[in-house]
Amino acid sequence: MTRAYLGLALFDVVCTAVGFALLHGCGFVRTRRHPLRALPAAFFLGWALVGIAAAIGVCAGISPGVPQTLALAAAVGALAAAPAPWTTPFAHTRAPRTRLPGGRLLASGGAACVAVALAAAVVLGAASPADVNWDVWAFWLPKAEAIYYFHGLDTGLSGYLTYPHPSYPPLVPAASAATFHFMGGVHPSLLPLQQSLIGVGFVMSVAVILRRRVSADVVYPALALLVLAPQFWKRMSVVLPDQQTAYLLAAAALLALLWLLESCDILLVPAGVVLAAAALTKSEGFLLGLLLALIVAMLAFAGRQRRRNGFALAAGPAAITPWFLWLHAHGRPLSSEDYDWRNLFDLGFLDGRGNRLALASSRLLHDAFDFRTWTLVLPLTLCACILAARAAPHVVGAVTLWLAIGFAGLTATYWIGFPEIHWYLDTSGERVVATLPLVAGTVLPLLLGLLVAADSQSPDDA
Repeated sequence: MTRAYLGLALFDVVCTAVGFALLHGCGFVRTRRHPLRALPAAFFLGWALVGIAAAIGVCAGISPGVPQTLALAAAVGALAAAPAPWTTPFAHTRAPRTRLPGGRLLASGGAACVAVALAAAVVLGAASPADVNWDVWAFWLPKAEAIYYFHGLDTGLSGYLTYPHPSYPPLVPAASAATFHFMGGVHPSLLPLQQSLIGVGFVMSVAVILRRRVSADVVYPALALLVLAPQFWKRMSVVLPDQQTAYLLAAAALLALLWLLESCDILLVPAGVVLAAAALTKSEGFLLGLLLALIVAMLAFAGRQRRRNGFALAAGPAAITPWFLWLHAHGRPLSSEDYDWRNLFDLGFLDGRGNRLALASSRLLHDAFDFRTWTLVLPLTLCACILAARAAPHVVGAVTLWLAIGFAGLTATYWIGFPEIHWYLDTSGERVVATLPLVAGTVLPLLLGLLVAADSQSPDDA
């Protein structure tokens, strides 16, 4: 097992190096002070980039073995390190201090809660045995093993297409197969630790990104609310890719909203990277990511400056194209066998499904707002949207539109789904809808920061 741990560490070092290349190319890392602060974001973005490379690589027939992964990582890192010529430069800024009573205590307490929760998640991930969720052993892990043993997307007996849900994108199985090659064998018991590290990288990345614009006494208590939510924390070491998809969509939402506020085009680059990774991780990642890209782009174009660069975000979800081409070349449907989107327009099919729609919408609403799983994350975000509507209408519009349409889309999949509705909701509803409160909790500190900034600039304070 020592070799396996060293192999996992080496894989994560490679991911971090690729992430640093992207951050350097975008101008996030320029001085000696920045690298250590940017370490979590480098790991998280690097993991996304290496995952994208592995997923597209297996579609092209490239094995995720150690030499191939290192070559792909070097190529992606070299490309990422080159600054994008069409973007505006990134400016390092520092959030102004707020005048909240007990601000230092709030910042210290919130940061301590976040640190303890993340450290406990890593310990739990390291101590956990292999994930025993049914979906993990039914198809996610077997797909990774198939890629590992067959060195790619083999279509024969016991190959990738043998297992349920063959249309699911291949980023997670391909990345897991790459880690197995670095470990020197299949070690499912180490995957919970890797998931915990990805979660830590995500949370700390969000904190670093937000601290550019929002004061610490707002950022850390709000992040503590998210990290300490039972559904967030307990799923940090779960190998199922729903949480990873939510991480990627949340990071994309935060970066896209900052772009709306700051007009700094370089932010579109990491936003596009995480959108691409989300699209290649799960079907929901593609659909919800495309929805986010279109909403942000249209709101930016509808503004006074009529910015068009936002449509470049659509390049992120478009990264799923190689996977669609691979499925088409092998005669497989492009969407899940559990539903068919065309049935939304078939009145004959929808007739008599009213009870199914009512049950799905009420169950998903309950799961998203349940205090026992997400505490007050979603209600506080919606309240912050209402209060910040005048201060930042485009940001609030993007958040509320994405949450509303995203919820409607998730509900529709259960409405038109083929499996029995109670079983369908029991096995997937809670973890699928969890993406919405997780994204909401990620952008909550930004909304609160906008509220505090607007209040500090009000005439009453003059």
